Amino acid sequence: SIPYNIVTCDLSGKILFISREFAQTLLKTEDVNFSKLIDTPLAKLNKIFDRKQFANLGNRLNEMPIYQRVRLDDHTLMITVTPLVNEDETATGFIMSGEVITDQVQMGRTCVSLSEKVREAADNLNTLSKEMTHSISEISSQIDRLTEVANRAVSEMNDTGKVMNTLSDAVEEIGTVVKIIQDIANQTNLLALNATIEAARAGDA
Repeated sequence: SIPYNIVTCDLSGKILFISREFAQTLLKTEDVNFSKLIDTPLAKLNKIFDRKQFANLGNRLNEMPIYQRVRLDDHTLMITVTPLVNEDETATGFIMSGEVITDQVQMGRTCVSLSEKVREAADNLNTLSKEMTHSISEISSQIDRLTEVANRAVSEMNDTGKVMNTLSDAVEEIGTVVKIIQDIANQTNLLALNATIEAARAGDA
């Protein structure tokens, strides 16, 4: 009645001892007849032991410890097989223990699933990063073009300013010329008036 999943067999594979817990687990019953189990071949205890990896265990002591993961209904067991020796280190059989690792297996599958999701997210991030690099490069190119246009506009504005200054100077010169012309016209008008007066006097004379 020890609380472990243990079974011991002789070199031929016949059961010498089996714990209640392991017997109940393998036979799927609470009512275990241990007298019928002793000297029964291990392969007849449960179909999981009627497999190639558990064949002729008594002749495979040099391979031990042997580790095998098996599925038992909704549970996963890690079966460990080690030699059973007496006081003078002579092998008399083998002992098999079964550890329920259902939770560990499920956790492993969850970790694998999470790692796949992380890898997928990393791939998506890498793709997004490449797209962002392309976008940043395009924006930088647009900024360079805008800077060139702005510099050209400033240059043209400077040229326009020079033209405006030149036009302003020309307007001032034109104004001076107009003033001279007005002065000449005024003087011409005075001369014409004087000539009219003189002509009138001459007519009277």
